[in-house]
Amino acid sequence: MDEKSQKELDFWQKKIQSEGGKLKNSWYVDLFTNHFKIASGFYTDKKILDIGCGPRGTLEWANMASERIGLDHYADYYAQLAINSHQMQYVSAKAHSIPFDDNYFDVVSAFNVLEYIHDISAVLTEIFRVLKPGGIFLLLSDVGLDFQQKKSITTTTFAQLVGSDWEIIDVDYYEKKDNGIYKCLSQAIRYDQADTTKRGFIASVLAYKPSLVTQLTSQPKVSIIMPVQHEVAYLWQAIESVFKQTYTSYEIIVVDSSSDSIIGQRLKPYQDRIVYLAADNANHVAHLNDAIGQCRGELITFLDTNNFWVSNEQLAKQVADFEADTSLGLLYGGWQVVKGEEQARLNVEPWQKNPQLNIATWLQQQTVNLNALMIRRQWLEKVGNFNQELKIGYDLDLVLRLSLVGCPANWLQQIISSDRSELTTVEDKSAILNQFFARADLPKDIKEMESKIRYTSLVKVAWEQYYQGKPQGAIAYLAQSLKFSPYLRVETICNWIEQFVNLSRVDNVEFDVDAFSDLEEWKGLVM
Repeated sequence: MDEKSQKELDFWQKKIQSEGGKLKNSWYVDLFTNHFKIASGFYTDKKILDIGCGPRGTLEWANMASERIGLDHYADYYAQLAINSHQMQYVSAKAHSIPFDDNYFDVVSAFNVLEYIHDISAVLTEIFRVLKPGGIFLLLSDVGLDFQQKKSITTTTFAQLVGSDWEIIDVDYYEKKDNGIYKCLSQAIRYDQADTTKRGFIASVLAYKPSLVTQLTSQPKVSIIMPVQHEVAYLWQAIESVFKQTYTSYEIIVVDSSSDSIIGQRLKPYQDRIVYLAADNANHVAHLNDAIGQCRGELITFLDTNNFWVSNEQLAKQVADFEADTSLGLLYGGWQVVKGEEQARLNVEPWQKNPQLNIATWLQQQTVNLNALMIRRQWLEKVGNFNQELKIGYDLDLVLRLSLVGCPANWLQQIISSDRSELTTVEDKSAILNQFFARADLPKDIKEMESKIRYTSLVKVAWEQYYQGKPQGAIAYLAQSLKFSPYLRVETICNWIEQFVNLSRVDNVEFDVDAFSDLEEWKGLVM
């Protein structure tokens, strides 16, 4: 072992002692996800390479990846530091000569590395070589005044060093107010470009390797409308869940009404494989109709960018059902409630309570998850698409109108999509129900369901209000439900409590009956 290698090993042995006998690595998951605004689910089945990884186990967190490789010139020596216990593979090599084939990796990272490399251009060229077209490059660098022996390095000259081969998605620069790149990133103090003081900075770059030109499907069978939601971190995971489908005759139409320029930047790696509609007004429902007008597919489905499709066979199964029954107009499945990143809470299988998918079922359930829905386009055209005068309940309104004109509907009895629970709420559907039950063409048996439907709907909204910490709103909705209750007053009060208990179990939260009963608003209602 040469002197330099021995010094490297000695350094890390001292680190192990100072950190209690084992090198810490808990912050790497945050760097790969939250810092770059990428959901951990995006890394599912990806091949990841971390350049200059050191012996900490930088990719131990990525158990969803298909391959996780750490490359370091000293990797062979790190074997003396018990790196074999890490859930990743170490490869001993220099960054300017990566021992992997062209276009091999989906993601390459280089954290705190460029400042120790003499020939940055050679290393970046090599990273570019092993990264797949459309692959993602994550770069973090501590740029001091003596970076690459340049005494006047600036953010502009740093960007020039990175080179022109890459397509940049996002670049951020941070002040160096502390020792260590990771401490500075946690402080997140943006670099003040107006301050002309000569000083270093932390550079954060998210880039991708330009894709080979991919032609959109000329005659897609399925059009997938993807409305952009609030959380940008989930965007790539949603799109990737479509690309993983075994059925490939589809087009993707991304509808962006966010007025946030970061969305367009984030979609760059996919720009040759999607249709991007940047909306110019705030009417989300009108934008959905605009997207429907752009669809070329016979079948239309939806996927919010906060969510993802669970099965790679989903489109194949949906299309097969439509091809097996050419009269079928609508297919509806279940969904998986997901908390945050990937933690599944429960499966929602609406066919369990309502084996027949008809107008009565829609009225009883009222929650319509567009992510689990596929519709034959001709039926959408027949009813005039979504009612863009509605801000909420437009999905329920659509399926009710489809039912009234005789659209044949069926269940696909499988979990189709995710649904991130923190984004799911029970809405007051009174306006939709008022409009619906005022129709003169309703069948008699449906009209007779009105009181029961309204009662159940109001109790659900009451629970949602209480769940959100709004007890006054909860009591107000319970009071409204009284006039629709099929029970005697005492029975109604008991039913309210029973419904709240049942709904709390669905939401996986504890409902304290005694605390609820002690509310002054509750006492005022029941006394």
